[in-house]
Formats: sequence, C-alpha cells, structure tokens
Amino acid sequence: MQILGTVLRSLARMETKPYPLDLVKGLEKYFDSPEYSDVTIRCITRDFYAHRVVLASQSKFFADAFPDSDIDPALLLEGSMVLGNANAQQNPGCQQIINLQDENPRVVENVLCFMYHADYRDTPCLNVTPPPADAILFNLQMSVAADKFEVSCLKRCAAEKLRDASEKLWNTDAFVKAIASSDEDDDDDDDDDDDEENKDDNRSDDDY
Repeated sequence: MQILGTVLRSLARMETKPYPLDLVKGLEKYFDSPEYSDVTIRCITRDFYAHRVVLASQSKFFADAFPDSDIDPALLLEGSMVLGNANAQQNPGCQQIINLQDENPRVVENVLCFMYHADYRDTPCLNVTPPPADAILFNLQMSVAADKFEVSCLKRCAAEKLRDASEKLWNTDAFVKAIASSDEDDDDDDDDDDDEENKDDNRSDDDY
C-alpha cells in the first residue's frame, strides 16, 4: 500500500510537457528496429534493437551506459563495442550491448516502447485477458522502472495509468490482491537489502 500511495501522491506534483505528436510519429517506426540501430538491449529471453540518441536523450541511466561514462563495466557484456560508422548497423556484433538480464523483460520492453511511442501497454496483448489486478501491479513495476532508468515522463505516464486502474478496481477483491502482492514485493526487496548488508558486515569481520 505504501508504494501505491507514494506513486499517486507524486502524480499531483509532476509537471511534464506532452511529447510533440510529430516527434512521436517520427520515432515510432524505429522501435526495436535494426535500421540505424547502434545499441542492443539484452534481456534474459530476448534482445531489443535501440538507438543511443533516443535512449540517452530521455534516460540518464542509459546516457551513463555509453562511452566515456562511469558506468559499472559489469553492465556491458564482454566483447561488446561501439563503432561510430555504418559498420555498426551492418554488423550487429559490433554494437554496444547493454546487459539487463536481471530485469523483467516485459518491463524493459515497455520502457523502451515508451521512449519511442510516448506510451506503453499495461496489458500483455490484444487477444489475452489478464487478471484484473495485473494492470495495477504492472503499472507499479513501470513506476519503479521509471525511477531506476530515470525517465521522468514515464513516471507520470505510469502514475496516471495506475490511478485509472485503481479507480476502476478500488472496491474489488482484485485491488486488495494487488496491494497485497505489492507489499510482498516490498518485503522481498527489504530482505535482499538486509542480505547485502549482512554480507558486507561479514566481509568487514573477515578483514580483521
């Protein structure tokens, strides 16, 4: 419940301008397209074609992942490289590869989708009817991803979708289940943080 309240409260404080329609129309066709692609986003189940200028202009996370940045080298897969010429398009193996294999592929896909479409789908696909709580949970995940990848307009979009889904489902069992699931995720994150702190403490003790 805590994360839901935080996201909804933040919506009222946000002031972001909408994307110009012409800009969106121009970018849409390049989403996950090899045309002019110079970076590959690698998830555990699939890769996505992307374009550095699109990612870096909207996300500090991705801007920092490109050359001359202080990004953790572990994020870049071994053997990846960047060529500033047409060879990068002709030979995908020469593209920079950003490793996001620890991230939810559906979330990553929709983060990228937003950067090219100024919107994303909070339902899996047209011919699938997801559980009622799915939209709430997924928009919460997208809000968290917007913070991680530092995409401010995505943060507002996710908050608006979350508000709409919550208004439709607030008095249903699905809403209660969604809140319970989000609280469980928060507890899991806290447990992971505690585990990391314990590991650090143990390493410090070993030093002595």
